[in-house]
This record gives sequence, C-alpha cells and structure tokens, in this order.
Amino acid sequence: MNKLLPLIIGLLLLSIAVAHAVPGTIDEVKVDGDELIEGDVNKLSLERGEEFEVKVRVTASSPIANAEVVAFVSGFDFSDEDERISDSSGAFDMTANNTVIKKLQLKIPDRADKDDYRLRVIFSDRNGEEVVKNYRIRIQPPRHSVTIRDIILNPAESVEAGRSLLVSVRMKNLGDKDEDDIKVTVNIPDLGLTASDFVKEVQADESATSEELFFRIPACAKAGTYPVEIELEYDDGFRSVTEEQEITVMASSLCTQQNQDEPSMQPQIAVSPGTLEVVKGEGGAYFTASVTNSQATSKSFYLGAEGANSLQIRFSPSNAVIVQPGDMQNVFVYVAADKDTPVGSQVLTISVKDATGKTLKSQAVRVDVKQGAGASPGLNFGGDAIQMLGVGLLVLLVILFLLGVYLVFGKQPPTEKAEQTRLNKTYY
Repeated sequence: MNKLLPLIIGLLLLSIAVAHAVPGTIDEVKVDGDELIEGDVNKLSLERGEEFEVKVRVTASSPIANAEVVAFVSGFDFSDEDERISDSSGAFDMTANNTVIKKLQLKIPDRADKDDYRLRVIFSDRNGEEVVKNYRIRIQPPRHSVTIRDIILNPAESVEAGRSLLVSVRMKNLGDKDEDDIKVTVNIPDLGLTASDFVKEVQADESATSEELFFRIPACAKAGTYPVEIELEYDDGFRSVTEEQEITVMASSLCTQQNQDEPSMQPQIAVSPGTLEVVKGEGGAYFTASVTNSQATSKSFYLGAEGANSLQIRFSPSNAVIVQPGDMQNVFVYVAADKDTPVGSQVLTISVKDATGKTLKSQAVRVDVKQGAGASPGLNFGGDAIQMLGVGLLVLLVILFLLGVYLVFGKQPPTEKAEQTRLNKTYY
C-alpha cells in the first residue's frame, strides 16, 4: 500500500494538470457572406490589396470567461512584419448555451504571392485547449494593379532654392496583365512645378523605375516643407494610384529679402513690331508679345486685345500661358483685315491679365489697313454703276453687230448681167 501511494498522488496531480478543452464550438465561418467548408476546396478567391470580413459564429455549452476568437492566414513571407494577415475579437464572456457572432477584418497585403493558403480560425479561453478550424482559400492578383514602391528624390530630404531637384519613381505591377505606357506625373503644386514621363512596359510581377524628372526650384521660393505629389496612370488611363512625399526647401542666399517680400511684382510685356501693315482681303501679319514673369513662383497669364475695329485677332498657340519664375514666353498675335475693315490706321492695345480678368500690363501698337490691289479707293462699284456698265456694254455690242452687217452686205460683188453691160459700154 505504501508503494502505491506515490503512484496515486502522481496520477491525481497529472489529472489536475491536464487542461480541458474550451466548452464551446465553432458553428460557422463566412468570408464576405460566403460560408466556408472545412476540408473542402472553397471557391473563394481574394485579390491582393483587398480587405475582407470574416464572420465567426461560436456557441458555448458551459460558461466561458475571457473567450477570444482569432482568424489569420499563415505562410505569408512577410508575416513577421507589420503586414500580418490576422485579426482578433478581443476577450469576451459567454454564458451556457450562448451563441455569439464575431466580425473580424483581414487584409491581403500587396506583396502576397499568388497561391493557395489556409485561413485558420481559433476559439479559445485563458487556460483551456483551443478549438481550431482550417479553411482553404486562394489569393490571386487582380487583372490590373500597379503600386508605387518608392519615390526617389535627389537630393533626398532638402534642396536649396534655385537649385535642381531630380525625382524618379519605383513601381511594381501586381496585376495579372502586363501594363504598357504607364504615365508618371510629379507635381509640386505650391511651387507651380509639374513634369511627366512614360514607362513603356512593366510586366506582371515585375518592377521598373521611371526616368529622372528634372525640376528647378524657384530662386526666391520661401523656405519650408512642400508636398511632392506622385501619380501613376495605367490601363489606358482608366486607373491611377497616387502617393505623396515631402521635400524641404531652404532659402537661397542669392535671392534678396526684398524679392521675397514682393510676391505681387507685375509681369512685363513687350510687343514688336510697333506698327503692322495689313491689306484688306489678302491674309494678315502678326505681332510677337513677350511676357516675362517677375515673381518667385510660376504664374498663369491671359492675353487680350482691345480697340480692334473689324480686325480679325487670333493668338497662337493660345492666349493663356504659364510662365516659370524669371522666365519669358512668346505669344503670336495674328491680325487680319476683311472686306468690312475700314482703310486707315488703328490703335490696338495688347494687355496681360490675371485669372480674375484684371489687367496687369498693356502696350499700344498700330495697325495700318491698306486697300487691296483688286480695287481702287476712288471708285464705287455699287449696284447702279454695275447696271450702267451693263447697258453700255449692250450698246457697244449692237454697234459692233451693225458694223459687221454693213461690211458684209454693203459692198456686194457685181452680177454677170451688170458686168456684160459695163463691157458693151466700154467697147462702143
């Protein structure tokens, strides 16, 4: 008996140490409303980058304290980082014969491989053995999906005003289809800078880097942090993805404080030549309007022409121009005269306006309208004159007709009888 006592005590201790299973069951698991079947091939395909809902229904046969429901997808290469595919309900209590539904949110990372995975659902408490269910799911790429992997700035964090900034974009095609002609647009809106480039082709599951886009930071740009906006357009422009990064601009020693404190400096306009000659109905000629931006940021200006009396005015390539800081843009102002334009000199005012229509600068030029070579300024070819010319032409035709009749019938050749009589008289 003394020999059996240690054995009995050990069995009692072992029975106390054995944990009991959680007194509950996992009744149903749904993903976005579709019920999953354990051990079967579920016809459920999840796309990379997609967030999906896992709805778990559990029932307790006895009271449970500190219960928890966990769902996760295992076997993902980056599951040890911040991109784990998992979610938890947190602790909750249940009474006997109580059924609850817990909703969990999981997201498939962009870097997940296209493959079959297992969705594992665990129902447990603090000390008991967990209840586990496994469901087979498939992760596949969408047909079209391009993501921005990295934005490369050179210099990386800060740039001095007046210096150059180079920007390139690293991208990856996470879709199932190859992508052609991906448009890369880099925009620094607060400085009025933008540039674009095209990446010819990026195959599925491959990466590519755009060419470096060049920017010249305005010499008098204010010191501060500016957002750099990146946009990729693909799938013939029907899809796009955007990212944003910041660049710090440091004040330039080459720009005086006076220029920084005068953001309202007016643009300059120079129009040449000062006088233009056009001929009525024979095409036209053009002025060259040069607009200079004296401000520290790029600006939009609008050209207009006032005082044109029946003159045809056209701007090329457009009357709206975007001028970079300290830069100059030329706009051609075509002038033509039609048949209703009066002959003589006209004063034409060409002006530069802002977006509100306010005139900032203007210059007056002269247009000399000349008479065309096909008409004389002293003649009036009105309806009466044309009618008189028609009557005169008709009279002239009648005179020519009568003269012709006279020439034909006024001098007839002599007949045979008249000729014989003339001979007899001559003989005698």
